[in-house]
Amino acid sequence: MQTFLDIDLSMPQNVSSPVTYTVGNFDGLHQGHKYLLDQVIEKADKKGEKKGVITFEKHPKIGKNFIGHLSCITEKEAYFKSMGFDFVIFLNFEKIKDVEFDTFIYYLYDNFYLRTLVLGKDNKLGKGGKGDISKLKERFAKTIEFIDIDFKKIDNEKVSSSMLRQLLVDGEVEKVNRLLGEPYKMMCFQESGRGVGKEIGTPTLNLNPKDPYKIIPKDGVYAVTVTDDNGQKYTGACNIGFKPTFDCLDRTIEIHLLDVDGEIQSEGYVVEFIEYIREEKKFDSVDELKINIKNDIEKIRRIIGGHSNECY
Repeated sequence: MQTFLDIDLSMPQNVSSPVTYTVGNFDGLHQGHKYLLDQVIEKADKKGEKKGVITFEKHPKIGKNFIGHLSCITEKEAYFKSMGFDFVIFLNFEKIKDVEFDTFIYYLYDNFYLRTLVLGKDNKLGKGGKGDISKLKERFAKTIEFIDIDFKKIDNEKVSSSMLRQLLVDGEVEKVNRLLGEPYKMMCFQESGRGVGKEIGTPTLNLNPKDPYKIIPKDGVYAVTVTDDNGQKYTGACNIGFKPTFDCLDRTIEIHLLDVDGEIQSEGYVVEFIEYIREEKKFDSVDELKINIKNDIEKIRRIIGGHSNECY
């Protein structure tokens, strides 16, 4: 797969064969997105064209009271590659936000061999969102085929990235996972902690998302799986929050790995959130906290043991 980054519309490109593209944020790559991408692959294969995705390096709303995004550029690129796309174009929104839709389409036609464009019904291109599907067909009908795809619904509900973001903030990871078709993931790096977990007999990994804009779910305790750089997967009890029993001031992500003796050495970790267990709570004593941690771990063993890929 060929990846284009930070494209400037004044830069000439040289794609040499016809391509079927789609355009969108694809934040979260939820089941609605996957349905649309499947349609792109199907249409391209029928026409004998290459397959391409046009998306953004960062979500256009970042920095505008935006709660965060679901997918970073690395996750998107890896997913598009796994689906068999030939091209992915990552746009810098600030560079194209004032470009009219016809200028944008002409550039793609001349430089990226756009010949078919598959869009969701509500997708609009160009400055002010003026380029809806009817105007695109009217303007470019003789040179480009435009295909509009209806929304993907689950339980009669349209799946959207904004819905998923709010569900994560509310801690509803099970519903998020169902709408994604897989567990919500965070790519993390390890940092040093205060050693509180080790002192009370449940040592933890202290993690931070590699992407500073990645949405961290609601504070509380979660059943998770953790995969290290070697591909080794562990079951974990994750606490997100301020450790109120110890009056901590900083929000942290701490994960106790079940049935692991000693320390794990890894440059990074992928955390998958499986189920929300309970809210974070201030306990009256460390002994009471230990009892609750033990109960959490027993529940997490049952949850992880009962889950499989078919659950999503």
